Amino acid sequence: MTNKLYRGQAIVEILIAFAVAVIAIVGLAQIATKSVANAGAAKRSAQATVYAMEGLEWITGERDTTDWQTFYARSGAYCISGLTWASLPCGTIGTTEYSRSVVVTPAIVNSVQQVTAAVTVTWTEGTRTASVSQTSKFSPY
Repeated sequence: MTNKLYRGQAIVEILIAFAVAVIAIVGLAQIATKSVANAGAAKRSAQATVYAMEGLEWITGERDTTDWQTFYARSGAYCISGLTWASLPCGTIGTTEYSRSVVVTPAIVNSVQQVTAAVTVTWTEGTRTASVSQTSKFSPY
């Protein structure tokens, strides 16, 4: 009589074990997919930071090679994807997916002329637009 009660129980145990294994594998696959996506996003963000710093270095060079009053008079938003003062909208940096712009704001702080340059690098990541910004302040020396 006890044999009849346990008949088919092995199949149920196998099905439960199989379901647990499938859930574990699917979970691991999702973790791996998310890790790869995050690594790609971090790489693109790091590259964008390099482009933003390159833009600030170029602006520093412009400050060094231009007389201060001309540099101070420059105000507004510019596209510097090609490392030249161009009007918006911006194209991409070379053949990359990134574009680079700068907002230049002159001001007088404690009776000293000062220029703030905020470089922003943008790119498309899936369905959203991502960006990285770097800011620097310049004053006459």
